[in-house]
Amino acid sequence: MSQTLVLEGTGAELIQHLEGHSEERFRLTALSESDALESKPLREKNWKMLEALEQIEKLNKEHPPTDGSDSLRLLHEARDGGMYDYDPNK
Repeated sequence: MSQTLVLEGTGAELIQHLEGHSEERFRLTALSESDALESKPLREKNWKMLEALEQIEKLNKEHPPTDGSDSLRLLHEARDGGMYDYDPNK
């Protein structure tokens, strides 16, 4: 069973998705004003999540990924208290 793709937005927003699919069939349903208002909180939640993901991306730029060769050493160091600036020899 194939999953149906559901897109919601204004005509201007949806036209971007339709370009390049001139041979495919679509079903267009116009939303009433009350239906559009009901779906607004969901769109706002999605924008908040997008903003959070963009913030995470910015934070990750400061911490580039490693090749993994130091992973075991870093893990041992963290378990020994290094991640909390704890020195067991003091």
